[in-house]
Amino acid sequence: MTIAAVLPTFNRLAALRANLGNILTIADVEEVLVVDDGSSDGTWEWLTSRPDPRLRPLRHRENYGSPAARNTGAAAARTMWVLFVEDDCRFPPEYAQVLRTAAHRHDVEIVGAPIVHAGRDEDLETVLAAARSTRAGPNGLDEIAGFPEAPVRTPLIPAPSLVRRTVFDDLQFDTGYTGNAYREETDFFLRAEQLGHRCLLTGDTYFWESLRYPGGQPRNLAAQWSTVRNNWRFLNRHGSELVRQGHIRSPLREQLAFTARRLLRLRSGSS
Repeated sequence: MTIAAVLPTFNRLAALRANLGNILTIADVEEVLVVDDGSSDGTWEWLTSRPDPRLRPLRHRENYGSPAARNTGAAAARTMWVLFVEDDCRFPPEYAQVLRTAAHRHDVEIVGAPIVHAGRDEDLETVLAAARSTRAGPNGLDEIAGFPEAPVRTPLIPAPSLVRRTVFDDLQFDTGYTGNAYREETDFFLRAEQLGHRCLLTGDTYFWESLRYPGGQPRNLAAQWSTVRNNWRFLNRHGSELVRQGHIRSPLREQLAFTARRLLRLRSGSS
């Protein structure tokens, strides 16, 4: 088999009901490994009742966090490529095909594509056209949703990416990113680059957020603390390289500014 999709989920049955069907329509995905990370909302029972033979539910008896769920799915994959997907996102049918073509064309091991943010009352095609018309190259550390002028080598790519299976011979997602696991994917991509695995962002395809769904990790003060703590873990590990590349001025200064931004978002009611 060529491509397996890995989908971590935790207490997000509503999201799975809404979006799993779309994920099963992604061309050339021969199995979908949904890793139930200790859910208590009926996720496991619902998954195991699905008749689709491409669906392989996997289960953690406890909630270990999304990095552990991603590692479990990747380890169980029997394919050359692993496509990471999200339970609150949707993808065009050719998503995996386009990413794999880009990987072969540019000789890279990891490929990602931009995310399109369309509001509940916005037309996806209109928002997509506007995003494509403002191509501006790779974005910064916290703004990685844009369409590049041309495929660009960068580890700053969104999480739903295609990863060659051999990458996992060298590294896994870091389970030290706890709670909401903020920065887990960017940490993985940066460490992969440091080990010689090349990452690419292509604008030849895209994915989009479906809706906001209940469940998962809470969006409260504890979640904001988790975000700030994980960001500091990330900066401690990658700060010097991010300074060298011009993404930040210093790890401490970036952490202070980041914490202030999160506090403002919490006060305004944003997630």
